[in-house]
This record gives sequence, structure tokens and C-alpha cells, in this order.
Amino acid sequence: MAAGRLQPDLVVDLMTTDVLNPAEGETFNAEIDIRNYGTGESGPIGVTVSVPSGLETTTPYATDAGWACTVASTTSYTCSYSGLAAGGRASRLHMPFVVAGATPGSTVPITATIAPARHESNTDNNTGSVTVAISGTCVIRGTVWHDLDRDGQREEGEPAIADGPNGVLNVRLWARQGQAIGGGSTTVNPDGSWSITARTELRYEVRVEASSAYARTSRTWVTTPPTRTW
Repeated sequence: MAAGRLQPDLVVDLMTTDVLNPAEGETFNAEIDIRNYGTGESGPIGVTVSVPSGLETTTPYATDAGWACTVASTTSYTCSYSGLAAGGRASRLHMPFVVAGATPGSTVPITATIAPARHESNTDNNTGSVTVAISGTCVIRGTVWHDLDRDGQREEGEPAIADGPNGVLNVRLWARQGQAIGGGSTTVNPDGSWSITARTELRYEVRVEASSAYARTSRTWVTTPPTRTW
């Protein structure tokens, strides 16, 4: 019985970005892993990485071992790799993009497509994609008060808690997602109000640090639920 033909199977194994929410004018990277899951050597590998509307090309990196990349046009990069043995994985490819004219709040898709040099056992996995959320800015605000009856609601006569060693030490926004840019901190005004300018496209957790004279109310919120102003 004849042995089966050895064939490569190149796969865009992973696509991600190093920043989840870049803003206008910022540079971020798409990170791409290419692997050969086939039984044969791949031969030279060509990869085209799309540059969609709202993003621009910039100078490709020269530090990704084994990869050679150029700007093919305003809408794509082209990269080449010498080849992969069966089961081999290429060094991770990092492609830089500049946010230029993308609408805040939109998601922009980036696609990587392999052009194999040899016949493959499967070509359906030669393309991979990732989307990146373009951030704008917003203002998140709230109020800190002394919840005398501990019911989580502010009633008449319940005073504000101001900034200071005997009051609120700080208010912080914590970005709950990894690889995200955002957050910030502020002090509290004498009337208990606070506000922080932050990036959109994130979920934030509001953390209030107060002096030991205060404890958490019976409800989740220590402040009024923050509002977001675009």
C-alpha cells in the first residue's frame, strides 16, 4: 500500500491586537501566528495583511525573526517567510497600524491571508481576522454621600462626603479588560461630586477609597451610579 502524500496545511492560528481600544492618531500592532498543521514542509510563505479604511500603514518592523515585510499599497502589507516544517510555527508577526479617520465607537476588521507555495490538504484556514474597537472620549461622573440609613438611596438630609483624610481619599476607574487603555483617578469636590474623562469602548469598575470612618452601604453602589457624557 502506497504511503499518503505529504502535504502542508498552513493556518492563521491566532490574530489579536496589543491594544483593544486605540484612539485617533495612535499606533497599535496586529499580532499574527502562522502554523503548519500538515504532514509536509510548506515551502516559502506569503502573507497579505489588509489595512482597512480608518487605518493607515506605517514602517513595518525589522525585528520579527524570519519575516520580511513591505508596504504593498495604502490598503495592505505583504510579508514573506522562508517556510515551515510539518508541525512548525513561525515567529509571531507584528504589523503596525495607525488610526487615521476611523469613527469612534466603530470596530475595524484586519485580515491576514496566506498565499501557499504548495498544494495544501486544506485551504479553508488560510485566512484569519481580528477586529479592533476605536475609542473616543467620555466623561463618567457620580456623587459620594453618607448613606445614613444604609439603604443605598440618597434621601434628604444625607450629606455629601468630600475629599480629604477624613472623607474620600480617591475615586478610580478600573478597566476590567486586559490590553486596554483607560481608567484614571480623581479627587472629590466639596459637594461630593466627581468626574473623570475616560476612553470609550471599555467597561469600567468605579472604586472609591474612603477613610476608615466609613463602611460600604447595604447596596453595591457607594456613589450614585455614574453617568457617561459623550
